[in-house]
Amino acid sequence: MPFRAAILTVSDMGARGEREDTSGAAIREMLTAAGIEIDRYEIVPDERATIAARLSEWADSGCVGAIITTGGTGLGPRDDTPEATRDVLDYQAPGIVEAMRAEGLRHTPLAMLSRAVAGVRGRTLIVNLPGSPKGVRQNLAVLLPVLPHALELLSGERSAHKASRPVRRSGAKKADVATINASLQQELRSRKLESVPVFEAAKWLEEAGLLTDYSKGLPLRTLLRARKIEGGRQLPRRRGGRWFVDRVTVPRRP
Repeated sequence: MPFRAAILTVSDMGARGEREDTSGAAIREMLTAAGIEIDRYEIVPDERATIAARLSEWADSGCVGAIITTGGTGLGPRDDTPEATRDVLDYQAPGIVEAMRAEGLRHTPLAMLSRAVAGVRGRTLIVNLPGSPKGVRQNLAVLLPVLPHALELLSGERSAHKASRPVRRSGAKKADVATINASLQQELRSRKLESVPVFEAAKWLEEAGLLTDYSKGLPLRTLLRARKIEGGRQLPRRRGGRWFVDRVTVPRRP
C-alpha cells in the first residue's frame, strides 16, 4: 500500500487567491514521482492558530503519514509556521532540518535564516519547507531518500533497527527509481544544467545516499540501459557509447 501525504501551503496572498501556489505544485510533483499519494491539500493564511489546527486535524485523522508544509519559515513578522508546528508536535526530528539547511547553504547563505521545524505528531511526520519552489526542490531532494523509511518506522511496518537498503547494481525497486529520477532532475534544475555525464550524475546520487559505489557510474548505467532513468541518452548509440542524463520538461509518470 503506498504511503499518503498532505501538502499545506502557508501564504496570505495564496489563501486570497492572489498568487499561484507553485511551491505546493513542486511538492506534489516530487512526492508523486517518489510513489507517494497526495491525500490532502490546502492553502491557509499565515495565522498560527489556523496552521496548528489544520496540522493537528490532518495528523489525528490517521489518513496521512506525512504533512509537508511550505511557506512561513523565515524571519518576517507573520512567519508563524515553525511556532504553529511546534505547538502540535509530540517530539521534534532536528536531524531532518539540519540536513536540509546544510544543503540549502550549498546554494545560498540565506538558508541560515530558515527557522523550519520537523517532528512527529502521533504517527505522522510533519516537515516545514521554504516558500520558494527552488527552496522546496532543494530541501525535498534531501528528505526524499529517507522519507519512505521514516514513514515505515512511524507506521510500525518495519523494525526500528532494520536499516533501509541502498539500490543494488542490478537495479532498483519502483519507488527507489522514482526517487532517483526526482533527485537527478532536481539537481539538473538547481545547477541550471541541460545534461550531465553519467559519472557525475552517479556522484550526485552517491552524495545523496541513493546509490552506493558509484565507481565509473556502473549502477546508474545499469538503470540507464534498462530505460528506467528519465532523460537517459547514449552517444554514440552503440556498445561503448557514453551515457548522459538530460533535463526533461515533463517527467514520466511513475
